[in-house]
Amino acid sequence: MRNRATVATFFRSRPGMTLAAASLVVIIATAIAAPLLAPYDPVAQPDIVGGNITAPSAAHPLGTDQFSRDVLSRLLFGARVSLLVGIFATVVTVTVGTAYGLAAGYSGGIVDEVMMRLVDAFMSIPRVLLVLALVALWGQMSTTGLILLLGLTGWFQLSRLVRAEVLGARQTDYVASARALGAHDFRIAFRHVLPNVLPPIIVFATIGLGNVIVLEAGLSYLGFGIQPPAPSWGNMIRDGSELMTAAWWVSLFPGLAIVTTVMAVNALGESLRRSLGRSESRA
Repeated sequence: MRNRATVATFFRSRPGMTLAAASLVVIIATAIAAPLLAPYDPVAQPDIVGGNITAPSAAHPLGTDQFSRDVLSRLLFGARVSLLVGIFATVVTVTVGTAYGLAAGYSGGIVDEVMMRLVDAFMSIPRVLLVLALVALWGQMSTTGLILLLGLTGWFQLSRLVRAEVLGARQTDYVASARALGAHDFRIAFRHVLPNVLPPIIVFATIGLGNVIVLEAGLSYLGFGIQPPAPSWGNMIRDGSELMTAAWWVSLFPGLAIVTTVMAVNALGESLRRSLGRSESRA
């Protein structure tokens, strides 16, 4: 009962975090349940010859696009794709960035210097330009390729953050005690150092998720990301970009979905940053 009351108090005292977290839960649950919620097949084209565009109605609550595809169904299935790419790309980023920063910070010396200079070189290139250059080099990619591309171009800043935290943690008494007891460096790094650098990693991952969702949408809009007829929020906006005056609903609703999701993710990340910062200052 005490734990339940503590959790309730925690969320009541942070209404912004509660609202952002609840919004994300609803968005993710909706994406997971897309096959049950979508009224139509997202790639079905019932009027492929006429290309009938219909405004929002009882039969099609969000209307149809120029290929007679139901916008609501595509929006729901597009959420699955956009969130899938965003979440798994963020997992790749966090895994690589944490391991790299942990190795650099714990190694120290010349190894640390070389590893950080390499990171500096990559950070000197804007991420968007790096992504576009790699896309131009590789051409059209599968969903897995897109996840790897976005994940492997976003870990540089995290590695510096983790390295800085590790350098501070190495000087603490508990690390010195573990080393005196004969603990192996690998065990010290992952058992004693890593848990103490998790708060900034969690904040980075939360905010980074929003950035990846926007990047994926941008690539799909340009035709380099998720390829039609598979729906994603980015290529849905592209489909409606030339129909804004005649069929505003085709691109408006996926645009609102991106804005809502990214705002919720960023609000949650900012709330976590403030909460974890207060916890660390009290400690």
